[in-house]
Amino acid sequence: MTLKTVTIPVRNLDAIRSGQENATSMTTMQTMASKMWKVLLTMGFMIVVVSFIIGILNGVALGEFFGDTKVVREANPNHENFGTVQAIVTWLPGFKLFGVGLMLAGIIMTLATILGNLRIAGANVQASLEAEVKLPIPPTIAKIFPLMMFMGLMTLVAALAIGAWLSGIAADVYGNAIADIDAAPAGSGLLADLGTVKAVKAWLTPMEFLGMAFLFTGITLALATIVTALKFQARRLVEIANEKAS
Repeated sequence: MTLKTVTIPVRNLDAIRSGQENATSMTTMQTMASKMWKVLLTMGFMIVVVSFIIGILNGVALGEFFGDTKVVREANPNHENFGTVQAIVTWLPGFKLFGVGLMLAGIIMTLATILGNLRIAGANVQASLEAEVKLPIPPTIAKIFPLMMFMGLMTLVAALAIGAWLSGIAADVYGNAIADIDAAPAGSGLLADLGTVKAVKAWLTPMEFLGMAFLFTGITLALATIVTALKFQARRLVEIANEKAS
């Protein structure tokens, strides 16, 4: 695939050769990415660690619940805070995946930073060789991968919000004695809420993985853009060598 190029004027060749200036700069998106990747990676890692700790504490509470006999578990409303335990089970997976999503977004931002550095390095090399500084116009995939990252994060945020809303319903439902849930008459509000919890959980997890799919697609497209940039720079160096030889 042949990329369209744009020619960059060289203003101060001596400063470029001495490393005091660059022949060009990063794009706005690449500049933002160079500042954001550490923030996204740190936030995502912290969320995953917090999720792990919450999961351990919730697991202890769940163990205490099932440590009692079936009769005791089913007869007492909200026994061992079972409603709270089920509420946490409802929103915690989305919270955890949001943290992983932020880390993946940090990877995408890192790849965008690499693209920016390749852009600067390629321009500097061309200028130092006293050749026309030609840079590729970003291909379509370079414009799509930031969109994939945004779509992925927004999908995970939406899934997290739905999980938080659903956790309130789950807390109300499982705050009742299990015996009362089993004995609830058809058409009752309790069974309606239980049905809502079960139905939404059935599609909420696929929605979370849809967000992850957007992010992984963004990473793949970013890597493909880097490969395209490297191929362009290799071809450009060959062109310059042929120009110097002729």
